[in-house]
Amino acid sequence: MDWAVTRGISDGSAPGAPITREQLAVMLCRAMEYIAAAKQERIPVPVPSADLSAYADSGTISEWAVQPMTDLVEMGILQGSDGNLIPQANTTVEQAVLLILRAAEYEGAV
Repeated sequence: MDWAVTRGISDGSAPGAPITREQLAVMLCRAMEYIAAAKQERIPVPVPSADLSAYADSGTISEWAVQPMTDLVEMGILQGSDGNLIPQANTTVEQAVLLILRAAEYEGAV
């Protein structure tokens, strides 16, 4: 937790609490940005950005999580389920591992 807090990836405010899918998206984007900066690179986010309106629940994404979720959808890392992104739902371990693996493959780290 200290590592993530000192690098701006997490605020460390609730280390034992479950995290939502949108919170994971934000932390994952911050981690990808940190790794890219350490390599003196930029994250190759495709342009234009994804249109989240294709997801029925896109209006439920918190304002602070819209851009990270958009970026992850555009990169193919976050794909949603049955036409929904389910941003307010708690993330399962399986979902977190899948997103981390997709991010690692996207960055060419695997």
